Amino acid sequence: MARILPDIPFHPATHGEHAEKLVVDRLASLPDGYTIIRNVDICTKGGRSLSELDVAVITPSGFVAVLEVKAGDLTATEGEIVRDYQGEKKNVLKQFFKQSVLINNRLRTFKNNLAFYQYFVLPTGILEGDGVGIASDQVYDSRNLDALADAIRAMDTRVGADPDYSVDVNALIEFLLNTYTVRPNVSSISPLLDERCREIASGLARWVPRIQSPLAVVEITAPAGAGKTQLAVKLLEEAVKQGQRAAYVNFTLNLADRIRRLPVAGKARFIGTWHELACEAAGDYPDNATGDNLRAFYDRLSLNLIRDLEAGRYQWDLIVVDDAQALDADWVAALTGALSDTGMLYVLSDPYQPKQGDRAEFSESLRIEFNESARVPQRQAVEMQLLGLVNDSFVTLSPYAGEHTAIYGPYASDRDMLRMTEKAVCEALAKGYQPEQIAILSFKGRQRSYLLQRHCIGSHTLKKPLDQLVNGEQRFSDGEIYTDTVYRFKGLQAPYVIVTEMDFETLGEKEKAALYMAMTRCSMQLAFVMSERALGALNA
Repeated sequence: MARILPDIPFHPATHGEHAEKLVVDRLASLPDGYTIIRNVDICTKGGRSLSELDVAVITPSGFVAVLEVKAGDLTATEGEIVRDYQGEKKNVLKQFFKQSVLINNRLRTFKNNLAFYQYFVLPTGILEGDGVGIASDQVYDSRNLDALADAIRAMDTRVGADPDYSVDVNALIEFLLNTYTVRPNVSSISPLLDERCREIASGLARWVPRIQSPLAVVEITAPAGAGKTQLAVKLLEEAVKQGQRAAYVNFTLNLADRIRRLPVAGKARFIGTWHELACEAAGDYPDNATGDNLRAFYDRLSLNLIRDLEAGRYQWDLIVVDDAQALDADWVAALTGALSDTGMLYVLSDPYQPKQGDRAEFSESLRIEFNESARVPQRQAVEMQLLGLVNDSFVTLSPYAGEHTAIYGPYASDRDMLRMTEKAVCEALAKGYQPEQIAILSFKGRQRSYLLQRHCIGSHTLKKPLDQLVNGEQRFSDGEIYTDTVYRFKGLQAPYVIVTEMDFETLGEKEKAALYMAMTRCSMQLAFVMSERALGALNA
């Protein structure tokens, strides 16, 4: 059978994606040596996305069949192929011919005379009319779709018979697969990749709000990069649009700040952390409390807030609890007391992050489990499984293959660690990453971190968290490269993540949780700066 890439589960959400899957499933019967690739971007050498190939088939001889897949029925008339988009007529044939030029120009960078042929495929519809304006052997619809595989095999035979035609098929496949990595300017890849990953991760936000349930509590477990934040924002937006009283509660200040910057924040009743809600309810704030005094302060306010919630002081129509595994189970359970008679509580959590005690128990709830990330590069996903950070059901849908995690070390002192961290920064910059695309994360806490006491790394200033909040938001120093701890970076991401001050003796549950957090923060490349004993623990 043909090989299908990317080799990850594909769950179609739109009519177009269902049509593509139908075509791929039919072509899967092609024999060994054929490779089918879904969704290949056509980009300029500078990294600007121009178009996308729905399906590309690479044959053993090096022939490329490019399939433009359309869902539904089309009408051909006077040399045009027209589709009705909600009353507006669009000529899809122009897109087909434009794409032909783009493909020819893009593939020429791999091989000047690369053999390829375009096919116009309507797996769920038919093409009717006269004067199509396209060769009949390029068109396959629901009536002759089964003949497409034979046509591709016939082209492979024809190309393979040419003694002067020679192509490195594996290199061609890599060229098409690593659409993002073949471009020399990696700084231009990141926004394209982020946009694509956001699209992939939007699935939760599309289908979860459509679920109709008589139960007031919906529990959703999904890994980092699955789109939980997109879902939270979508739920809030839909609620305020309907005039409902909505609230968002989590544990992480950085993530709460991110939600507060969105337009929906101005219409929601509350957006912030559990401790911020507790302070607001009590009208009391920690001022300069630190350490045990700060913990005691928040424990006291949390008990007061639980009593307020259970007493019905708050009445909200929607409550979204994000990062639920980081909240005490009693806190989450108490929030049910703030629901109106028709209110809904959505509890979002990550199954691979450590829980704060027992999981909150509800008398009735709808549970949804999701195990796909759209952010984690493919090679990091494999590494995470090898390290036992995730189970075998974890998959990444990121289109970026990535590189193996770069290891710097072992370091023997703090000065050694700084020198190796600076080296990692320099090599990231040499690859084309911009300073603002790099995040340096300490494996240690803020108080124990030697790195976070510094104001610069080499010639680059560090953007570090300050011991102050302004209007509830964390303030940072001015700097070029974002620097913080691994855990405080929760809810954020960066193209290139350097994890430093990695010094531990064993790879226990605590270390695995921190590693999972660190490895799911990068969208493109990851680097570790490690002590000798940490390297030993990782390789044990």
